[in-house]
Amino acid sequence: WGGITIRTTDAGTSWNLQSNGTKTLTSVHFTDTNNGIAVGVWGTVTKTTDGGANWIPQYSGSQVVLKGVTFPNTNTGYVVGLVGRFLHTNNGGANWNVDIISDEDLWGLSFTDVNNGTAVGTNGTIIRTTNAGANWTSQSSGTANSLWGVMFMDSDTGMVVGAVGTILKTTDTGTTWTTLTSGTTKNLWAVRFLNANTWYVIGESGTILRSTNNGLTWASQSSGTTFDLRSISFDDVNNGIVVGDAGTILKTTDAGTSWVAQSPGTTQNLM
Repeated sequence: WGGITIRTTDAGTSWNLQSNGTKTLTSVHFTDTNNGIAVGVWGTVTKTTDGGANWIPQYSGSQVVLKGVTFPNTNTGYVVGLVGRFLHTNNGGANWNVDIISDEDLWGLSFTDVNNGTAVGTNGTIIRTTNAGANWTSQSSGTANSLWGVMFMDSDTGMVVGAVGTILKTTDTGTTWTTLTSGTTKNLWAVRFLNANTWYVIGESGTILRSTNNGLTWASQSSGTTFDLRSISFDDVNNGIVVGDAGTILKTTDAGTSWVAQSPGTTQNLM
């Protein structure tokens, strides 16, 4: 929050605070070591081409809070936000087109290639495109709970997470969604897959859930914190980073058996 980014070059052992001179940020995506886009409140889009040393504000054409960003390749990027906003670029973020694709607030999106993607949002909203966002089709989620995170491991199989412990899974591109038993009523903010069997979900009050059987069962892992956890990334099955509220950064090198708190140099919420 507050227009800052923090960067590590030693796998999370140390972190360097970077100020990008912009408003509160909510999500970031890097296509390689140097090139990244961050989005946030009031339609904020900012871009770096030097690994975050400098950030250049982009004109997004929108004034709403932007919540999720992804780039299937270097040039093609997609963003979703509140009030059903969908932004897309074909030139690496230099220019953006804005559409309204839903009546609901959209919180997360996942694209497996430039054409095929899924977005999720409030009131159980799941919508899917097969033509790079030109058209969107509503899918039946089977829930009215707000949905905040989505990730597809391939064109067919994906998971969605949301309010009061909601986890949904599809194996047919979202034609049908099955409710999984998460074992928690905590709000879940993000989901990440490592391979066909291993998935992680994070959320409210330090919640970390791990499945090693493709979502059939979930085991709770001890995070050592009661702060909300907002975002998760893994390099491989053993090494991962989780970030969250009040400057929380957790690192694992043993597939989540233990999580070690890192010192980011900030107490601002990290997304």
